[in-house]
Amino acid sequence: MEHPDNTPSFTSRLERSGHWSKDLEFLAANMLIARLRLVMYADQQPATVVRCAMELYGLYASNSGLPSARRDLERLGSER
Repeated sequence: MEHPDNTPSFTSRLERSGHWSKDLEFLAANMLIARLRLVMYADQQPATVVRCAMELYGLYASNSGLPSARRDLERLGSER
């Protein structure tokens, strides 16, 4: 799994997550994205977006063995 600094998928998807989260199968990611959207709304600095992308990356990295997380990651990889 690539680091989010190397792939714009996590950052760009977080920035437009209102549409993306409906496509996710991994429930924990949907819940995290809802919280991260609030964080990014409150603090709109670029560093905040990167920090949120890192948090989302960490969730997928630690759960990449789960079928729903794997399917989401495959979908992300195919959208590059």
